[in-house]
Amino acid sequence: MEDRCDVLVVGGGLGGVSAALAAAVDGARVVLTEETDWLGGQMTVQGVSALDEHRFIERFGCTARYAAMRETIRDHYRAAHLRPEVERIGLNPGRGWVSRLCFEPQVGATVLDRMCREAGVFVLRGLRPVGVRWQGAQIVAVRYEESGFCAGTACTLWPQVVVDATEMGEFLPLAGLPFRTGAEGRTETEEPLAPVVADPDAVQPCTICFALEHRPGEDHRIPKPEGYEAFRATQPYSLTLTRADGSLWAYPMFGPHSLWTYRRLIDGTQFAGATSDVSLINWPANDFSGSLLVSDAATLSERLQCARNLSLGFLYWLQNEAPRSDGGVGYPGLILRPDVMDTPSGLAKQPYIRESRRIIARCTIRQQDIDAGCGSGPRASAFPDTVGIGWYSIDIHVGGPLDRDIFVPTWPFQIPFGALLTTVCTNYIAAGKNIGTTHITAGAYRVHPVEWAIGEAAGTAAALSLDRRLGTLCEGEGLLALQHRLVEHGAPLFWLVDVPWGHPGFIALQDLCARGFPLPERLEFDPDAPWTGDAAADDWVQRRGIGAAFTAWRGEHPSATRIEAVSALHRLLNIH
Repeated sequence: MEDRCDVLVVGGGLGGVSAALAAAVDGARVVLTEETDWLGGQMTVQGVSALDEHRFIERFGCTARYAAMRETIRDHYRAAHLRPEVERIGLNPGRGWVSRLCFEPQVGATVLDRMCREAGVFVLRGLRPVGVRWQGAQIVAVRYEESGFCAGTACTLWPQVVVDATEMGEFLPLAGLPFRTGAEGRTETEEPLAPVVADPDAVQPCTICFALEHRPGEDHRIPKPEGYEAFRATQPYSLTLTRADGSLWAYPMFGPHSLWTYRRLIDGTQFAGATSDVSLINWPANDFSGSLLVSDAATLSERLQCARNLSLGFLYWLQNEAPRSDGGVGYPGLILRPDVMDTPSGLAKQPYIRESRRIIARCTIRQQDIDAGCGSGPRASAFPDTVGIGWYSIDIHVGGPLDRDIFVPTWPFQIPFGALLTTVCTNYIAAGKNIGTTHITAGAYRVHPVEWAIGEAAGTAAALSLDRRLGTLCEGEGLLALQHRLVEHGAPLFWLVDVPWGHPGFIALQDLCARGFPLPERLEFDPDAPWTGDAAADDWVQRRGIGAAFTAWRGEHPSATRIEAVSALHRLLNIH
């Protein structure tokens, strides 16, 4: 089979789905390909449906489309048999203490399917790319074969633009595009946390997640997996975590602040009837530190099996050897829930990937750009070509008994468009964990809402580039057009937490900031406060050539609020 499309999105993870939706909404004919039978990547296929987000997420700091996805997931559970006393607003089905929204992976997959169907995205499942055809500096065709995961039909697709959302950046070596793996050296990036010498194998561990139910009084112990003794000794298997300051904290198995409630997906007490708790196990004890970013298929298969055995070993330890508060050991009533992960084994369909191959980008985001220890805040370094925002700590899992995990606070940051683009291909856009971060900053840009924002920017740029060359969107009027289109669709580019998408002044404020309007020295804009002006804002107005017109407007509106003044400036600039 052969077919042509405007935009080909390779990979159906969060970045891929987001890119496909954005491009389709903007009128492009989009084909989205995915190796597995589920869309959603880390949120579904990889099992991490306890979302890694930030404290503003319910009102700001994500795109409108991401927020709509979250609310649609909540609607699924609001329509279920919730107990009358359960709060519907801000519902968290699992009430896991790590996240404001924890739910079953299949619910997320169903919601993403519906969103793609309603947007007119053509989804091909069970396919993996195996060949790329170039013409000059452009990719003109991608050849696919069946992945073996589910039924698919071999085909060749001929796109105008390729959006790469593969989970491990697998498309990069296939296409012959330059990329990095592992840690850059300090002399290259000048990052304080970087190793002195580059280490391409220093890749964050993956995790094979699994879901459990607890049935006290029953015995559901699994057979001891291969390699168990070695895993127990070297991992190690434990309920104890090392904090950022080096201190140890021992968590109980059950209770309000425990392993069980850490990423709990279903809190049975919120639902009527005999609903059981379901807990997701994604813990340092089942982090697998062998890099999956290898070219040899046999090595990859061997490491994946080892990672599965490691996770099953942790379950075996929990069932047989974990210390109990009553002085005993083991919880034999823990049982795998294969139905939650939709797999015979009960393990997630694919490993949770924290770090990908990364493009050699036009712009590389470094630790100095986002680290809260660098600069004075309240925002990270400003990128004039911002196409989205995010906020998460630099969270790097190292793995192994002699290494130290890294957890460093960041300022709320931006996503520069240059980080999505290579210097060698004129119709390629990265849309996931494969963008131009370093090993250090990848630890902050890898989480759910940031990956979605990256994908939305990539898909919007892909659709817009059908009418103009992709390179023209990098600066000047082309960049402003891209930024305006994103803002129109509810994707914030600047951190102003009290003027979210849906606010009548959101588009005007974000548009003006893209044109250099001075940001306040706090995350709040105070939209309803009186407009008093300041030297920086007055200077900006004068430099834009609308000083006289704005002065006249001010004379007619002496009691104007700050957001009313911004909206007036937006009209005076006649931004479309």
